[in-house]
Amino acid sequence: MRRREFISLIAGAAAWPLRARGEQMPVIGFLQEADVPPLVAAFGQGLAEASYVDGKNLAIEYRFSKLRPELLPDMARDLAHRDMSVIFTAGPLAVAAARNATNIIPIVAVDLESDPLATGYIKSIARPGGNLTGIFLDLPEFSGKQIGLLKEVVPRLTRVAIFGIPGLNEAQFPAAETAVRGLGLEAEIMEVRVPDDFEAAFEAARIRHVEAGILLSSPLV
Repeated sequence: MRRREFISLIAGAAAWPLRARGEQMPVIGFLQEADVPPLVAAFGQGLAEASYVDGKNLAIEYRFSKLRPELLPDMARDLAHRDMSVIFTAGPLAVAAARNATNIIPIVAVDLESDPLATGYIKSIARPGGNLTGIFLDLPEFSGKQIGLLKEVVPRLTRVAIFGIPGLNEAQFPAAETAVRGLGLEAEIMEVRVPDDFEAAFEAARIRHVEAGILLSSPLV
């Protein structure tokens, strides 16, 4: 999803309650663990490109827990009680706090670590239901798509490395391995835990004559 499409998603979600209320300026709740100025600036710039400017035709209520996750539930409830038009949130803890605070206000989320199906955020990929949408990368189904694309790019592919973090990628590892074997290919599992592990993992993959690899989603990657 391109940035413009994602910002349009936020802007569209902000308009949902307005169509019912009819008149007041939309208010976006922004919930995150850390205040990262470049990201906040990019958020505002993206909205501006969609003709939405804070203080002009919308308002933004920022809430940052300053890396104190225990504060997120209260912050999320505060935003919900203030009747936001939409809540934007990023990171698994902030997303969970927003989802627990309201099942009515639209939530647009960026969560690279949670499976929205396993967490119960959505009912299904095809028909999510509920009040939450956004970008989630920790979906086991993605692994099959990645393997399929690799096979298209490298038709003679025979051996694939799967790089991921034990525990965090618990659901993705078997899904990726099943997808690899389903195409008649060999799978090599490469576990990484810290950035320095990647160099050794890539070298191990080379020694094992791996021809391509996929990186399972995680903050480390």
